[in-house]
Amino acid sequence: MPNDQTERELTPKQEAFALAYFETGVGSEAYRQAYDVDPDNTSNWVHREASLLLDNPKVAQRVAELQERARQMSVYSKMQALDELEEARLLAMEIKSPSAAVSAINGKTKICGLDAPTEVKHTGSADKPVVVEGIGFDVVKLSQSALKEIIAAGAQAAEEEGAAQVDE
Repeated sequence: MPNDQTERELTPKQEAFALAYFETGVGSEAYRQAYDVDPDNTSNWVHREASLLLDNPKVAQRVAELQERARQMSVYSKMQALDELEEARLLAMEIKSPSAAVSAINGKTKICGLDAPTEVKHTGSADKPVVVEGIGFDVVKLSQSALKEIIAAGAQAAEEEGAAQVDE
């Protein structure tokens, strides 16, 4: 919900500028829209005026309010989606539909960003990069011994690949 006090303090054009800046993220474009400046006008004064408005504490506060509201709405929608997927998972388990439960779990992992493949690069022998792609788990959470085993296996594979190229 907008802060009524801030809106009362802003002129209509300042409010229009704050809204346009929030939408575009470009001060000069927001100034052109709010102050009816020719869209083709690229002179420095447009940039200067936009910078002055962004430095205005009331305008900056309004932009921050709009950004915070958007952030809260984004978090809410993710939370709502997670709640709905959990309800679907529970229902699927209740009616003994494992494929539907797995589908709900997959939806939750996508929302949380847990489905993104992990890529790790390190230097192997002869300064050739060894890449482990799409391993499906967070390398940072591996134990030291497991990480050492993965690195050793990658280095060995790089050495074997290098030897094979030399033999050819």
